[in-house]
Amino acid sequence: MRRVLTIILIAALIVAMSFTGSAAGSNVCFIAINETLLDLSVTPYFYGSAFVPYTVFGNLKIYSAYFPDSNTVSLYRSDRQLYFNLSTGQTYDGNDNYYTTSTITQNGRVFVSVQFVCSFFGLSWSYINGIGYGDILRITDSGSYLSDTDFLYAATPKMQTRYESYINSLTPSSPSPSPEASPSPTPQPDDSHAGTVVQLSFEGIPGDAILNTLAQYAVNAVFYLTPEEIAANPDTVRRIAGSGHGVGIYCGSACDYDYYAANELLFDAAQIRSVMVSSSGETFGSCRTFASNYGLYFGDFSIDAADRTGLGLSYSAIVSRIEAAGDSVSVRFDCSQSTERVLGSILNYLKNNQYAVTLEREA
Repeated sequence: MRRVLTIILIAALIVAMSFTGSAAGSNVCFIAINETLLDLSVTPYFYGSAFVPYTVFGNLKIYSAYFPDSNTVSLYRSDRQLYFNLSTGQTYDGNDNYYTTSTITQNGRVFVSVQFVCSFFGLSWSYINGIGYGDILRITDSGSYLSDTDFLYAATPKMQTRYESYINSLTPSSPSPSPEASPSPTPQPDDSHAGTVVQLSFEGIPGDAILNTLAQYAVNAVFYLTPEEIAANPDTVRRIAGSGHGVGIYCGSACDYDYYAANELLFDAAQIRSVMVSSSGETFGSCRTFASNYGLYFGDFSIDAADRTGLGLSYSAIVSRIEAAGDSVSVRFDCSQSTERVLGSILNYLKNNQYAVTLEREA
């Protein structure tokens, strides 16, 4: 059963009341991240409390992603993750906890509650009343070193230049003083894992969501299938093979029978045969021995990310284990809804951190 965490925002509302009047009376409000003043192309939105574009947190190495298949945006780092479903308004984290907050969309840009996101990721925020050139909504982490007063003093010359440039750009017909939205800054990837090799494999027949996500990130994987799965899903098998993914045989207790039967069905479906086998659980050892005896490739894995308990996958747990791995790591998923939910975020994390994702037997 889904767990719902009710977020009590009394403290946030008190803070919001303290700046709402000022925000309403100010023409311009800048966003600042630590000691960096962002351009006026990125401004907050006030609706009872403060909302900011979800992409601004990339400046604090909290990465963002958008998944068109589910119309969901995500904010994440290695230990925590948030999902915002734009269609349903639901907000939940990587452990399937649900929260009573949602996004706001304005001019095609998605805004999230600054108070909620800062609380979730352990950040701080404040509203700084300016001295004639706009106000500042400032988000900080432990790396910040200037007080709000000192930051305002240091930022005022830059604020003045940008404020005057913005005011001069306005025309009498402008419906509001809010600047036109433009692309947000893209967070720079962390290259600390560049060169680390990651291999991805799956047990079972994938749905469109998994195959579409792999295609979106141009990642190939190996799918280990039983004879029954191949026989029942020839179209999907052809799509897997035609997309450049590997196809292996998932063996049960009768390894030799499963291998030969599956290969015949695989040839009928996609005109290919496989020398890759794998298994899990009680048949893992016997399948490995079978592969060794017959000169086959055995698909092993160092991280078991399959949802074998039905309790859902934890993005943070998977990423933490990938980060702790050495120069090479193999991750095994199943083709469940839990995998569909986290796969895009994991691939986005691997891309941002420059992991080398390769097909098994190519590494």
